[in-house]
Amino acid sequence: MVKLPLMKETIWEKRAEKVELTTFTEFARTINRLPIKVSDIQGDVLVGGHGSAFPERLLICSPESYFERLEKRITSLTTADLSPITNPELLLAHPVLIGRRGNIPKFEKNSVTHYPTSLKEFLPFLPDDIFNTALFFRINRLQEQLDTFGLLKEIRRVIKPMGIFTGSGSFESYQDAEKILSSKFDTVILAQLKNPDPTGYIYKTHIGFICKK
Repeated sequence: MVKLPLMKETIWEKRAEKVELTTFTEFARTINRLPIKVSDIQGDVLVGGHGSAFPERLLICSPESYFERLEKRITSLTTADLSPITNPELLLAHPVLIGRRGNIPKFEKNSVTHYPTSLKEFLPFLPDDIFNTALFFRINRLQEQLDTFGLLKEIRRVIKPMGIFTGSGSFESYQDAEKILSSKFDTVILAQLKNPDPTGYIYKTHIGFICKK
């Protein structure tokens, strides 16, 4: 595992500048200490806790489409969020299937399945080893969700061997984040991120990570 120094402008910040939207610029600046490669985000992708703005589109959609169309390297997208105002159909050009508990996401090319619930509510109903990548960024009380509520175990179960789990959120400490994440994954990168983040959101300790199964 590597503890990172401050980084120069990342590929994601440059990508966000192409459309000059605050949503994507702030997200890119939040994660700029995580050296996420384009090749890390590919295949069947799971995104949790994205909120109504869905800034994770920066990582999975093309700037040429104003972040409304999936990149060719993305086979399918599965999203989950409790927010009642979340509506991917307003943000994505692809047809969006609204999933229900017990329903398995579609994994066809360019398919998008949205679950209006939390990850911990619907992941237990999914088969093992179905996602190449899982994204879970800027999550409040992330330590509690991953550890106390057992979400980390479920995320590991649904990710394919050699798959990537990357995200950020609030932990009690850097040491707690390291201990919890390494209990289920190979922790490739662990970095303390800006706190407050560029949106003004405050964390206990803001930790970003890249993990591999």
